[in-house]
Amino acid sequence: MDFRKKVRGQIKTVIKRLPKQELAVLELLIEFWGSPISQGFIASSKEWFGSHRIHETHLSISRGSTFRQVRQNIRNLRVTYGIPIISGTEGYRLPLTLEETQVFVGDLERKAKASAAAYFETYKAMKEAVNITSSFFEK
Repeated sequence: MDFRKKVRGQIKTVIKRLPKQELAVLELLIEFWGSPISQGFIASSKEWFGSHRIHETHLSISRGSTFRQVRQNIRNLRVTYGIPIISGTEGYRLPLTLEETQVFVGDLERKAKASAAAYFETYKAMKEAVNITSSFFEK
């Protein structure tokens, strides 16, 4: 089966169940399929996201919190609804091929390993400095 067709099938199975914000994000990803779109672009696409031009002068709207909301919507689409959204420095996008998805997962694995190593190194330094232990890190 064609990879893009498989992704479309997954989208079709969940699209009617999506909350308003996740649906809006997915619609943008579909519209720009294969092309990256930034958090800023997503956040400014709808008035109710909070970073739309009508909110730019409103002091109570935080662009940072809107970006967190966009990241949470992307996470929900990936984890809760199984949509294979890939991302990089240029933004989020729906992959065109399985190979693109495999490259993304490889990058994800490298980042996870690097983060885990850095956290473990910090834990070891804290353990040595103040003799504190953690059952998580001691496993």
